[in-house]
Amino acid sequence: MQTLNISAVDLPPELSRVFHSMLKIVEGRSVAQWHNSSSEEADVLVAHAGGNAALIERWGRSGKPMVMVVDERSSWAATPFKLHHPFRVMQLLTLLDELAMTVSLPRAPAFSLPSRDADGPWAAALRFHKSMAGASESSRYLATAESGENFWIQGGHAHALPDIFVLLRTHSLRWATFEPSDQSPPHDARTFAISDAGWYLGTAAPAGLAPWLDSRTAYRLARWPDLGRLGRSTGMMAMSATLASRACTATALAHDSGQPLQEAERLLNAASLAGLLSAEKPLPARGTAPARVTAPAPVSVPTRGWRRLVGELRRHLGMEA
Repeated sequence: MQTLNISAVDLPPELSRVFHSMLKIVEGRSVAQWHNSSSEEADVLVAHAGGNAALIERWGRSGKPMVMVVDERSSWAATPFKLHHPFRVMQLLTLLDELAMTVSLPRAPAFSLPSRDADGPWAAALRFHKSMAGASESSRYLATAESGENFWIQGGHAHALPDIFVLLRTHSLRWATFEPSDQSPPHDARTFAISDAGWYLGTAAPAGLAPWLDSRTAYRLARWPDLGRLGRSTGMMAMSATLASRACTATALAHDSGQPLQEAERLLNAASLAGLLSAEKPLPARGTAPARVTAPAPVSVPTRGWRRLVGELRRHLGMEA
């Protein structure tokens, strides 16, 4: 069994106590064996959106997975791995199995952020992707479109003036820069989720697959996007349904949903920047692939393990076994 280290930092005392208690309850039920460790030795970091901003930023640069603890008041969605409070045992167990699969994948090659004065077509999306991986609620950023429109990220939310928000939903803006900023959003700006801002950036990104995504990797939706709010099309709904049911490469997604490859790549870019995408095992390089390649099946726990888990949960809650 794979052994992995996990570190929970800056959680409020009660949340920390509950998290570590539940980690003991699911011990032996995950596909990996999880040990508590310091952040320096951890394979996975569990952090609160309002926690240590410097530590979260450093971890974001490491390329290792990070779990954000969120509640119903938070719009934070910078990572596909979220642990919702109040915690649930099955939610934690499923999350641990997804993390174990992610850690076992080859780490994506690091790429450099564009220089501050770069005007490449991917500059804004690249900076958003890298910055949000290590941002906290105290972070503040400003995105500027080629035509001069702005939106802001501040206090764990995104902000845009009402007329700019309408343009965001039409996916008609081409974003040129995304930078740290001391500028606050106007008082009449509309507030929306950071994940929505990522979606809008992704749908307006240049043609092709984003530089941080791999054309040989199969991806699936970790959570269904609210296309009614984000602005939907028949093609997006068809592709989202496909990605919700199974992992696909961009090429397979286009083929299975009957959509153009460019639209499949566009959806993957948007879902990735919105924190809705999870990766599965990369397909072998050409010439080494077996005759038939299938996406890995969802990880499951043996029936015996489930029964044992339910029995221990009942005893833990003072119920009859």
